[in-house]
Amino acid sequence: MTVGIAALALEGKAIVLMADKLITEKGDLKIERDQTKGAFLPNGWMALYAGGTTFAELVLSHVPAVFEKAVEKQYTLMLASEVMDLFHKGYLDVWEFLVEQEILRQRLLTADQYRAGISDQTTREMVEAEKRTMEEEYAPEFLLCGFDNDGNGNIIYIGLRDLENSGAVGAIGSGGPTALARLIWQQTNQNDELARVVYEVYTAKAHAEKHAYVGPGFDAFVMFGNGYPNIRRSSEPTKGLLIDLFKYHDQTPFRLARRPGERSEPKHPADDWEKTFIEEILPLPDHLVAIRKRILRQV
Repeated sequence: MTVGIAALALEGKAIVLMADKLITEKGDLKIERDQTKGAFLPNGWMALYAGGTTFAELVLSHVPAVFEKAVEKQYTLMLASEVMDLFHKGYLDVWEFLVEQEILRQRLLTADQYRAGISDQTTREMVEAEKRTMEEEYAPEFLLCGFDNDGNGNIIYIGLRDLENSGAVGAIGSGGPTALARLIWQQTNQNDELARVVYEVYTAKAHAEKHAYVGPGFDAFVMFGNGYPNIRRSSEPTKGLLIDLFKYHDQTPFRLARRPGERSEPKHPADDWEKTFIEEILPLPDHLVAIRKRILRQV
């Protein structure tokens, strides 16, 4: 249970990714861990995940083998449709393996016997009930983020039963609906300046913290291309700036009517915070500078 968010920026030439760090163990034990809820795929795309951690990591460890076989069949792994279909195939492979190991073998059944049809109605109904429970409690969701051959960013949603191109924004996990609603409310879109999208994605994540299983700690990244050399991780000071900006600008305008316990005067950001955020904290690769200038009407 978590939240993972992705959004396009700079006319679709950059992708902002953010995920909280909270892990919920058995018995509703909640801990924050250092490990990022995501990983690189063999084609340089990045996958965020939410849901069953062990299940998700099994999928991420199996997908490279699926991609490798696809390359042998002349797949480029750069088309969004290819990535979506191949990743989902890997997901289903792991799902079928887990069903066989965790459910069927407990009843002395094989996958072939299950596919052929279980004659005993009681056994069949119990197997289907256990599958539904495993799906509800452990089946993860993924956001696949990366660039095609034309350098255009893509955000793809992958679930056990559903897969789709999410367009300019996507969100997964228990806090996903709240985060997505916030992005839609803000009208976050791929033609916005990068700094604005980074901030708006953070506000979506902050609103998602109202869900009991979304934690305050988070990882934030910006992708300018595929692969590790083209991704930038946000530093702790940058994350601190996002938190301070949100606290200041998300406050009620009322002072006389403030509730007991509300801050009388939130910390005011530095006067030049926006210029610093854009020019110093989020510098761009050379090939994207012209897009920023156009968005900021500096040309």
